[in-house]
Amino acid sequence: MTLSFHLSDKATDQISRASAWYALQSPASAVRFIRSIEASFAAIRTFPRGHAIIRGTLRQAPMQEFPYVIMYEVTRKRIVILRVVHGRRHPRHRLHGQ
Repeated sequence: MTLSFHLSDKATDQISRASAWYALQSPASAVRFIRSIEASFAAIRTFPRGHAIIRGTLRQAPMQEFPYVIMYEVTRKRIVILRVVHGRRHPRHRLHGQ
């Protein structure tokens, strides 16, 4: 069974903000960032239960090329991307979005 894929509003906003920041640094960096996000999402879709569980059903997938972590949950029917946060954020802030 194929799981549906959903981005939360919070994750969408975090991706937009990070992409905008990289675009200010270099348009090429912003393009690389988006491609890296897309590659990370593809890996999550392919192996949804392949990343570490950090609490309850919450999983964490580090991005390869950028210092970001994708936090997501897998249910019986779908993958939900909850947050995309900078890896240097304190773990408590990653979980609670502060």
